[in-house]
Amino acid sequence: MDHYGNVYNVESKSSFFSGSYSYPNNGKMIPDSLFTCESLTTLDFQFVEQDGLDLPKSISLPRLKILRLTNIVYDDEKLAGKLFSSCPVLEELCLTDCSWQNLYFIRVSAPRLKSFTLTGCLRNNMEDVKVKIDAPNLSSFTFCDWLPEDFVVDSFPLLHDADLYYNYGDIESRFLPIYKFVANLCNVKVLKISGAYFKILKLAKALSTSFPTFHNLICLEVYDIRYLQMKTLLNFLEYSPNLEALVIKKVKFSGKVDENTLTFNKVPSCLECLKSIEFQKFNGYPKELEMVKFVLKHARVLQTVTMETSYTVEDDDMDPAKMKKNLKAMEVEAVNKKITTQLGMSPWASAGCVIKFSSS
Repeated sequence: MDHYGNVYNVESKSSFFSGSYSYPNNGKMIPDSLFTCESLTTLDFQFVEQDGLDLPKSISLPRLKILRLTNIVYDDEKLAGKLFSSCPVLEELCLTDCSWQNLYFIRVSAPRLKSFTLTGCLRNNMEDVKVKIDAPNLSSFTFCDWLPEDFVVDSFPLLHDADLYYNYGDIESRFLPIYKFVANLCNVKVLKISGAYFKILKLAKALSTSFPTFHNLICLEVYDIRYLQMKTLLNFLEYSPNLEALVIKKVKFSGKVDENTLTFNKVPSCLECLKSIEFQKFNGYPKELEMVKFVLKHARVLQTVTMETSYTVEDDDMDPAKMKKNLKAMEVEAVNKKITTQLGMSPWASAGCVIKFSSS
């Protein structure tokens, strides 16, 4: 390690850099030879603040399997693409809080890539950016970012898990390409997805047209979903015939609640194979209980309903704004018994189902 926080050895199998990237007076901090190291298998740049990475024209990393870049600024489309394409055996690519300046096409092409993470790299002023991912062997994908103008991906036949989060702003202008992007993830087995994507599917009217079936999906985790999007969620589940586990993490009840949100012309067939459902950040609100009752009424093979409770009460003494405080253990137990009693008075499709409570 030198006094710039730089750790590297062109003869080693891994290189890690953490610190502020700035040039010393006598030349480059990172030698060009690092980018042609034949033995390097891991390359990790973690800049404290956003700065450019001076890439040489000649890049060849024949054994690099893991590439992690944090706070890197790209201003050359060809060099940025060349870095990814010069790693023929790359298996893991993680881009975090990177920036693309004056670039309108971002392409990641890696035939052996298994894991790809894109977090905080797109900005709200990148309306014209197009993203293309060419990774036929991808098995794990994380996307937590602004929505690009277009998102072109393969069908990812080997995809095991995907984590999609978007909660940054307006989506009306670009829901169609994002709907196509979600549809291309139809081979996924474990899917984590934020509520905004169900708004996208509703805007695109995707669930009333030729939306693909997610035959392999067995576990779905949904977070930050609004109550008004619950019907779209259940419509989405119609395309997940083998779903066994559903996790709903934090339902938002802001805005006017439609009384017909959980009203259907027919019983949703998506609940026929559901074995477990978990509600996280459960507060015991009437609409939350309505959701639980709806599932209990229609899920024939349901084995467990788990509610991770987060009961709070207003405390006038703590703050004029009535801050929330947690209930005591005895109070929580009393609320749990009350909820169990209320649910017991509703019809259950599965006689063997068990209600479980846990504390968050």
